Amino acid sequence: MHLRGIAVLSILFVSACATNKGGYTDTSDVERRLRGMTEAEVVAKMGAPTESVKLSDGSFSWSYRDEIGGLTGGECTINLVLKDAVVTAATVYARDRSFVSFPLGSCKNLIGNLN
Repeated sequence: MHLRGIAVLSILFVSACATNKGGYTDTSDVERRLRGMTEAEVVAKMGAPTESVKLSDGSFSWSYRDEIGGLTGGECTINLVLKDAVVTAATVYARDRSFVSFPLGSCKNLIGNLN
């Protein structure tokens, strides 16, 4: 029984270390936070996008991509649409490597400064 308690505490500790700084537990939470942010706010919080494309309607599509190695990592892609320098749409794809990185451990570098 004593070993089981230690194992559970170890898993909880490792899971807590993998959690993103913003405390986000679901992609929809991150998407809601990003919508309505200005271009300047996004750059200040997430840095320059990995890719930026001007769309035919004058808006911009920004993509952020990151891959984190190890047990607490994975692949993360965040796509934003900015119209008049304001985020109008956001989509987050998080592919956490394992249960240890869940939730959104693969996105921690990109969303770590969102609050």
